[in-house]
Amino acid sequence: MNNLRYPLAALLISHAAHAASLGFASAYVDNAHTLSSTITGPTNQWVYVERLKYDTQVWQIVSTNWIGASGSLSFTKTNALDGNFYGIYRARTTNSAYQSTNAFGAVAGFLPQGYTMIGNPFDTSGTNSVADVLRPPNDPLSTYVWRSGGYQDAGIYTGGSWISSVALNPLEGFMVYNQSTNAQHYIVSGLFSTNSFNLSLTNYNWITSPLFRLQSPNTNATARAQPYFAQPVDTLTAGNLGGASGLPVPITAYYTNILSLSQITNTATPTYQSSQLPWGGTNWLRSSNSVTIRPNLSEAFWLHLPTNRTWTVPSRAIWP
Repeated sequence: MNNLRYPLAALLISHAAHAASLGFASAYVDNAHTLSSTITGPTNQWVYVERLKYDTQVWQIVSTNWIGASGSLSFTKTNALDGNFYGIYRARTTNSAYQSTNAFGAVAGFLPQGYTMIGNPFDTSGTNSVADVLRPPNDPLSTYVWRSGGYQDAGIYTGGSWISSVALNPLEGFMVYNQSTNAQHYIVSGLFSTNSFNLSLTNYNWITSPLFRLQSPNTNATARAQPYFAQPVDTLTAGNLGGASGLPVPITAYYTNILSLSQITNTATPTYQSSQLPWGGTNWLRSSNSVTIRPNLSEAFWLHLPTNRTWTVPSRAIWP
């Protein structure tokens, strides 16, 4: 009987190791765009780390790594953002037995002088703060969120330090007032899974699309430096009014106030371009003309709902 115990124990240990999932335990992109990450998974496996190429939207292997007996590996990459702005990473074992259950995303860009609205499509933990996004900050710098029906300070940078810096809710947008003539560098980043989740939206909301795949990648060098303005990730139009982002539209009951979506078009004032969706409407309208709305990567926008709604954020597939 004793002779049977050891093979059985070995079998159980082997099964436990085999059952381990693969994924990013942590990841961070610094101001110089160097990625430092930890990947955990089944022991004694070769692992491919893949990055989504911005212009072709095809996954490419950027590194092959060994997970040893510890079940963990450290992966570091300089120039981690493709085109100097776009870094979406996943992992899989070389034998394709395991695929990462999550991914890491990072987008960097520059905000001009004046007012802009941005959001983080990746961080769903609600742990990113304004200071985590705007780095290094220009001096002076003011930021705002819309909460409890009004503007609130999200963070103020002056005199070489942050006076305050609030944590951002998942997919929450915020406004940046850059008083400097120098463009403000930003990095939005975080770990995300493919699971869908729900968010409660009130009357007025600053939000960003959760999508990361570029619909029509802009390869212009200036556009790559400012992806906020030039990299659409979704299309809101007749037949798909809420887009792939799954925005909670159209409205199915009559309300006096119509639903609207507003994007900043001029950073000096700021000036907004608004599109409306009336009750029973079949298309977005602007000055009574049908329009197509194309939210950009990391762009935040106003969504005005006539009543509180639940936004079921769709799953974001990283496989196949």
